Amino acid sequence: MTLYFFFIYAQASNADYFVSIIRHGDRAPVRPLEPEQWPYGKGELTDEGIEQCKDIGLKVRESLLSNDFPRQWHSGLSRHYARNFNRTIQSAHAILSNIYPESYDNFESNRVPDPKLPSLVTVPEESLLGGPHACNDRAFYRIIDQLDASKLWQKKKLSLRSWLPKDMSKGPYTMRQIQFLGDALFARKKHNKPLPDEYSLNQEKHLIEAKNWFFEQISREPRIMGMTSHKLLKEILSAFQNYSSCRHWEKTENCEHFLLFVASEINLQTFLAIMGASQDEAVPYGAHLNILLSYNAQKVFLKLDNKPLKLQGCQAYCSYDKWINLLSRAIAIAENTPCFLKSDQLTSAYTKKLPYLQVITGQPYISEAHQALKLQRNINR
Repeated sequence: MTLYFFFIYAQASNADYFVSIIRHGDRAPVRPLEPEQWPYGKGELTDEGIEQCKDIGLKVRESLLSNDFPRQWHSGLSRHYARNFNRTIQSAHAILSNIYPESYDNFESNRVPDPKLPSLVTVPEESLLGGPHACNDRAFYRIIDQLDASKLWQKKKLSLRSWLPKDMSKGPYTMRQIQFLGDALFARKKHNKPLPDEYSLNQEKHLIEAKNWFFEQISREPRIMGMTSHKLLKEILSAFQNYSSCRHWEKTENCEHFLLFVASEINLQTFLAIMGASQDEAVPYGAHLNILLSYNAQKVFLKLDNKPLKLQGCQAYCSYDKWINLLSRAIAIAENTPCFLKSDQLTSAYTKKLPYLQVITGQPYISEAHQALKLQRNINR
């Protein structure tokens, strides 16, 4: 058995092509309790985050690319996409600075990149790595509001009331507000910043857990999975198919070598969830999913932070055909969400109560056809 797995992972390390989805590096809180303690700015990449991403780039260069792989980027070698935030764009450049060091001779990765390197990071349309913007803002946040009003979320909020600061616990509050508070406390703890006087260690613990719970819940919500991962799934499917076609007609060196996405937590979490690999905890800063193809063996290997990732029907690896089928199935599921369905399709889908159109409580989130039509009309507005 040991020899078998050694052989399997030796194949994975000699991948001909790979797709990486990486969460940006360590950042300051989006809504800090004391903004003056975060000189980088709200939600911006920290010095630790920059080093974290540089390290990822170095590991990619050393473990996934050949010794003679070019040190300077040119069109056709690889493609790179970053979500349209400073922290993701900076993370992408920090990663690439150690993959293509000769393209970054005078680059300072702790600053927002100037237009001198436009071809190294492409910021895509928001629907590819947009998260809340993938469908439209109101659709995404309306779903969050619906979840916030559900029995499960109401119960969770009630359990947290005694751990909230006084000014927050007196009035109505949402799980999104609690999530931002938990994120601020998590960042302070990670950077060894002392708790404000009004917070206890128990509060910190419960509110950080609530932040993780929030992202775990929304990343498993079928409507959110669909709208945030649909175009990402299609781009990945197209990348593997194009590489396979290229290898059929061309030599290895003439084909694209890798595709890189630098994204946010929600992009990686929902991608894993819709592929059947939901995570019980929030993926950390710099979380790194590698999808590696051994073309001659026709096998695909998945690793999350260098640990094998198992999918349904795939243990140590997927056959290439199985992987393509899994991606195609996930795309079909994603397309059966309010973002992509027309009104008549919504009526049919919700009347049938398809299993992937149910929230994680197991109850259909819309049980009547006219409710679905009303939702679509609201989205259209």
